[in-house]
Amino acid sequence: MNHRHLPYGALVPIVLLAILPPALAGDMTATCPESLPASSFATVNPPAGWIGSTPTPLHLDEAGMMAGPPDEILYLVPTRSTRNRQVFEFEPGDRQRWLWCSYGSAQLSRRLDDKATVCTVDTKWRKQGGSPTMSATVTCR
Repeated sequence: MNHRHLPYGALVPIVLLAILPPALAGDMTATCPESLPASSFATVNPPAGWIGSTPTPLHLDEAGMMAGPPDEILYLVPTRSTRNRQVFEFEPGDRQRWLWCSYGSAQLSRRLDDKATVCTVDTKWRKQGGSPTMSATVTCR
């Protein structure tokens, strides 16, 4: 019988990935949608005699982190920030980690890994057509 053996060094990365906790084995990333179709929103219960509408898509204009679910409205101030990067540091056992993406008066939120100790939100602006478009990606470790 012919057996093939992996060299010892080839097993080290496999063993490390198997024993490291998920937060150390890889980063979690999430990206805000750059725009939301107008059909994503409906005006519910407008004032009497009025009809609501969203005639154009909504575009991403801001992003950041919250400590807890969106209904608690606990926006965080970054530990450090530059023009295109915000860094948020967390202590073990801190509240939930949530990314928020703002589209004017509308907002999307996404829960991230609560074991993360650092989350970095990177933003970029670029020209698309005649108007600037924002993108935002968070990476948590």
